[in-house]
Amino acid sequence: MVAGIALLWLTSSGLDPALLFDMSRLGFTVGGIVAILTFAVGSLYVYPRTERVVRIMGTAMAESRGPLPDEQAQLGRLRRELLTAGWVTVAGLALAVAAMATGRYWGVVL
Repeated sequence: MVAGIALLWLTSSGLDPALLFDMSRLGFTVGGIVAILTFAVGSLYVYPRTERVVRIMGTAMAESRGPLPDEQAQLGRLRRELLTAGWVTVAGLALAVAAMATGRYWGVVL
């Protein structure tokens, strides 16, 4: 992420909008924005939920028992949320890779 932002900064003269949204660079800009948003989903949405799963299961294991009914309900809800977030992350990364891989051709085609 840091390397990508640094490269974008260098190649666009400090994130100059005229260069960022030029047709020859638009694919890289779109890909970068999608990658940053996907990273945000992972950092701000997935990580806290994963920590809750670890905390619930750590407590159950420390007490040598399975999850209690309310913990099972929480784990089920967290599983559904994490599954959805996983698909959003996969789609975001696929879109970012596709946009960046084809970015050099956007100025020719569009």
